[in-house]
Amino acid sequence: GGTITVPSRAVHVHDGDTLYLASQAFRLRGVDTPELGRPGALAAKRRLRELLRGHSITIVRHTEDLYRRILVDVFVDGRNVADILRGEGHAKPRTPPTRSPGPVSRPFDAGRL
Repeated sequence: GGTITVPSRAVHVHDGDTLYLASQAFRLRGVDTPELGRPGALAAKRRLRELLRGHSITIVRHTEDLYRRILVDVFVDGRNVADILRGEGHAKPRTPPTRSPGPVSRPFDAGRL
């Protein structure tokens, strides 16, 4: 686990449910947005960027998915961005399979960011 807060300029939005801090991929926990190239994908990506832009972002780590992305909850102004995306119709609920039932084995190395 672990929690960090970073400025939005430190985050790269890959698509509607995946973002990067440095080289580490983070996947929004509990939601699924359309894959890039599919209908709705660009709208979801744009909306995630809008939600994060100009804010401090709090990232709460949970576990890894099968692609070694860290599953996270992301908060802006105390609001969970996955809940916002789902509520606005950009995402549907999803629980992706994880690599292990336990927490993330790698420590949160904020110094690498």
